[in-house]
Amino acid sequence: MKLSFSNLLLIILGLITARNSLSQSCANYSPVTRQTGIAYTSIAASSPSYFIWRNTASNQNDDNRSYQVPIGFDFWYLGVRYNQISASLNGVVDFSASTSQGNTPSGSSPYGSHWSNQFSTANRTMLALAPLYGDLWTANGGTTAIATSIFYKVTGTSPNQVLTVEWLNFDHWNLPTNSPNANYNFQVKIYETTGVIEFVYGTMTAVAGGSYPLQYACGINNTWTSGPATPVRLLTQQTANSTTFSSTAKNNLTTVPASNSQLTFTPPTPNGTPPATLSFIGVTSSGMTVNFTDWCSNEVGYVVYNSTDNITFNFVTQTAANAINYAATGLLPSTLYYWKVYAVTDGSLSSPVLGNQSTNAAGNKISIASGNWGTAGTWSPSGAPTAGDNVTIANGHTVTINANNATCNNLTVGQGASGILRIGNNTTARIVTINNDIAINTGGQFIANTGSNTTHNITVAGNIINNGTLNFASDGNSFANITFNKNGSQTISGAGATTRFNRITVNMGTVNSNTLEITATNFTVASTNFLTLTNGTFKLSTTATITPFTGNTTLPLSTGLWVNNASAVVNTTGGSITLYGKLNVSSGTLNIGNATNNNLTSYGGVVTFNGGSINIASRLDKAGTPTLSFFNMTNGTLTLNTVGSTTAGAAPFRMDEVGATFNMTGGTIIIRRSGAGNLGYVNVGSTGTVTGGTLQIGDASTPAAQTIQINSTKEIGNLLVNSANANAILMTNSLVLTNDVTVNSGTLNANNLNLTLGGNWLDNGTFTPGIGTVTFDGTNQSITKTTGETFNHLSLTGTGTKTLGGNVTTNGDLTINAAAILDITTNNYNVNVGSNWINNGNFLAQNGTVTFNGTVAQTIGGTSITNFRNITLNNSAGASLTNAQNLLGTLTLSFGTFATNGQVFTLVSDASGTARIATIPPFGADITGNITMQRYIDAGATNWRFLTTAVSGTTLADWNDDFITSGFIGSDYPLWPTPANPWSSIYFYDETVLGIEDSGYVAATNITNTVAVGQGVWVWSGDTIIGTQPFTIDVTGPANKGNISLPLTYTASAGIFDDGWNMVGNPYPSTLDWDSPSITKTGINNAIYIFNPDLDMFASYVGGFGTNGGSNNIASSQAFWVQTVAASPSIIVTEPCKTAIDGAFLKQSNGPLTFNVQNGYGTDQTIINFESNATNNFDALYDALKLASPNPNKPSISSLMQSNSTEYSINQLPEQEVNIFIKIKTG
Repeated sequence: MKLSFSNLLLIILGLITARNSLSQSCANYSPVTRQTGIAYTSIAASSPSYFIWRNTASNQNDDNRSYQVPIGFDFWYLGVRYNQISASLNGVVDFSASTSQGNTPSGSSPYGSHWSNQFSTANRTMLALAPLYGDLWTANGGTTAIATSIFYKVTGTSPNQVLTVEWLNFDHWNLPTNSPNANYNFQVKIYETTGVIEFVYGTMTAVAGGSYPLQYACGINNTWTSGPATPVRLLTQQTANSTTFSSTAKNNLTTVPASNSQLTFTPPTPNGTPPATLSFIGVTSSGMTVNFTDWCSNEVGYVVYNSTDNITFNFVTQTAANAINYAATGLLPSTLYYWKVYAVTDGSLSSPVLGNQSTNAAGNKISIASGNWGTAGTWSPSGAPTAGDNVTIANGHTVTINANNATCNNLTVGQGASGILRIGNNTTARIVTINNDIAINTGGQFIANTGSNTTHNITVAGNIINNGTLNFASDGNSFANITFNKNGSQTISGAGATTRFNRITVNMGTVNSNTLEITATNFTVASTNFLTLTNGTFKLSTTATITPFTGNTTLPLSTGLWVNNASAVVNTTGGSITLYGKLNVSSGTLNIGNATNNNLTSYGGVVTFNGGSINIASRLDKAGTPTLSFFNMTNGTLTLNTVGSTTAGAAPFRMDEVGATFNMTGGTIIIRRSGAGNLGYVNVGSTGTVTGGTLQIGDASTPAAQTIQINSTKEIGNLLVNSANANAILMTNSLVLTNDVTVNSGTLNANNLNLTLGGNWLDNGTFTPGIGTVTFDGTNQSITKTTGETFNHLSLTGTGTKTLGGNVTTNGDLTINAAAILDITTNNYNVNVGSNWINNGNFLAQNGTVTFNGTVAQTIGGTSITNFRNITLNNSAGASLTNAQNLLGTLTLSFGTFATNGQVFTLVSDASGTARIATIPPFGADITGNITMQRYIDAGATNWRFLTTAVSGTTLADWNDDFITSGFIGSDYPLWPTPANPWSSIYFYDETVLGIEDSGYVAATNITNTVAVGQGVWVWSGDTIIGTQPFTIDVTGPANKGNISLPLTYTASAGIFDDGWNMVGNPYPSTLDWDSPSITKTGINNAIYIFNPDLDMFASYVGGFGTNGGSNNIASSQAFWVQTVAASPSIIVTEPCKTAIDGAFLKQSNGPLTFNVQNGYGTDQTIINFESNATNNFDALYDALKLASPNPNKPSISSLMQSNSTEYSINQLPEQEVNIFIKIKTG
């Protein structure tokens, strides 16, 4: 069929009309698809990012809209490129630049909870993606923190990244509050390149009832200023859990989206085949035209990107539909540019068309004479410079910028000797644009022309290198302001004598990672309040003192301020800094504010201190609930409240919003003075890492009587109280420190809260413990206060040794947990315990004392057996054991009852000494229950020994496990050596047996034979016939205590040398002093005799003198001979006769005459001393008879008086001349 021309024309016009009628429309995202049974993956546990919220006044957790945050990639929605997004608590995100805070109770402003006149009404909630747009709030009636309820995260790699925004455990507002809460978990996902939008639903649990049940809208919308919704403007769900979407307003859905379901909105994909490559024409040093074909049939336009490294591509422009080229300007000369061109629909990008092209080399303009910039004859080649020219001001020339829009590529002033470039030739403000670098060589000058009496403007996209003179404030009326505008980083450097600026604007790209760094050695600024930060970071890395801001200042999200030189001083005066962006101090000094309530206020900003000093007149604060703060410190000193803070509820350091980030590895935060209500340091709800750094309360400038509160749920590194005027007091929350607590001066008040530290404790001031617990949970730690520290409860956990540097008192419990060691050191510091002793670890008692001095009954326990050196009980309510314990030294019962309570309480005896129970007062003190009394027997001869018991109820069975026994029932060898004639290894002594002394020995008959209190026993003990290794014997039973009468008899039968011998023993678990006036002795001779098994001789003692090691100190468990001489003899020992001297039978020496004899089997000795009260006859108080060794091979020596045949081991005589005979037997 042949078409007529008119019909063909109509068809062509129709195609053109149809093509050009393609426009951005919500309808282009239909049909919407729906899936069920999907797997829902929350991003809550994957370190998401947090929004910064606009509403800080009221209803913050109910109706709130965030500031825009970076999407992380370019995203097209309805044909428009966006790289930022806002979120609302009410189930919607949007791309709008609206500043609405989202809290509009009247419903008259967008993004609030009143969705019914928001989502489908002009000038309300626009450019919105609404998975569940209703009146929502956070969980638990809106009390759950926003930061734990809504967050976002970018995942994937370009060009396939995904932004996810998640609402976690949301409820909807209702009256009364829903109980139980509704539980809504859902996400919006937007996809790079494809432009796909997903609404993803996890657990969606609805609730019924209340006056305001959930009603919501679901869909997407456009922006419009008037009129009703249309398909271009609105695409909203008509029936819950369906794919029925239209432009009809539907704001009252009530059935919540199904759990584990998903809605997908897919924009049109570009149609057509892109060309293979791009082409370029019109190439100059500063521009080119990028050619492409209009290959796509449904594009909204074409998107152009370029790059100079073929890695990072920057958005350049978006053309209109049907475009075939783009004329690029402002390019750098001699630069290879890589280009990408995409077709874009409402939301989807095509594959890119690629190409690359270099710009031409820059032209060169050099002055040939002094003159004006705009004069052709000033330059060679002739003609005023253009944007593509590198300009040089030659030596000796002065060029004046007289043009309204002077421009060039690179600018060089001077050739090493001279050359001047002046801005302005009259009062007309000139505009100068340098597309690349400015270099001022030695001798060169770039200045604002004096006398121009106006303010000029310079824009530079490169670096400034000044080795000459740069002066943009030449006199009091002639200035040049400068703007740095590279989408990247720039520097001001050089060693010129003058680098003087007037006002500086930083507008570098859109991110604060773009940095203007000043390293010029003589950088100065003519004015204060000179700095405008629009985009990018101002970094001072040179010696300079500047005041960039006066009055209140805001640092936007894409800006930063950085102090980075040890001699740099940056002052901001007359107001506060509100920080949305970044503040860095790595060295130097930053002073913020100079008056009360001049603050650094975070509005989601990031503060990083890596060195230097930061002084804030008032507070490091947040803008309000629920604003987050981000704090990082590795070094340096932050001093807060240097002037004063009077704002109620605001601490000088405040991070009290869940989701805030606090990282500290070093440096010091100083709270100089308290804020309103004694507030000081508040850090609750933050996350992050703390491994070091110091919180310091007070310094040399702290005024008098400052109470500074510390309220932190976040651990801190070290705590230092450093002013006598400071009272640091914990508030609300217990405090955890990773390292040390140091009180150099002033007071630390725990205020009844707990304090945990991983380092050392040093207190040179005052610590007030309250009723809390101080826990040491590090490895090796020390506790030092020279005058003694007092805690309430003290808990030692972690590992390693906790070393005392002074006495320690606990008003409450002292707990040593498993793997911990408490060492009181060789300084033998004392430990005073006011409540319970709980040892599950290890206690190194050294020679110190643990005193139990509480006011209520105390316990001594734990899972470990504590080796106490000394214990003192001074508590009328007493103390009792809850686990076995050992005593190595002395138990002193000053007051109260020490109850062993069925536990094993061992008085340890070893080579270093034997534990003892000191004198028990007659009233108010006691010990009850059993003890186990040990007696160490050192290595030596296997021989007979004198033993007794320090407890009641002892039988021979108590010793049967300590050494080998024989010769009686129940012994180890009852029939040894023969059944007919067994040899008993244990004998008692019965003085009443008639006849000579030896007749009184009575062999043991049964292992059940008892050992009476104070009764001596003659025991053969050792581990071989020829010798014995050290061993220990022990007995268990109630301790012998109080006044004790030793069992004595006197029977006259064989004469004075054989009658009256009684084998008695020290009954106490302590050494007994035989010379103590507290012992009552009746009808006995004063001498005592103890068999020394190593010498195989008897040691004797009387009146201060001893032979063979005899002493007045009778060890516990030691038996000895005494001789009675009259009827009804008695020895009554009492508690005061105990002595702290360990009973080692130490030889007494007061200058007597000592005679020794020795043969091949041993030695013996006798003593003669002169005592004025003695006589030449046997004196019961002063003389000791000679008891021969049972071993006939041993030597023997004794003295005899001429008047009688009595043999003396100790013979004391009146001080007069007398004949004395010495009897010696050598074997």
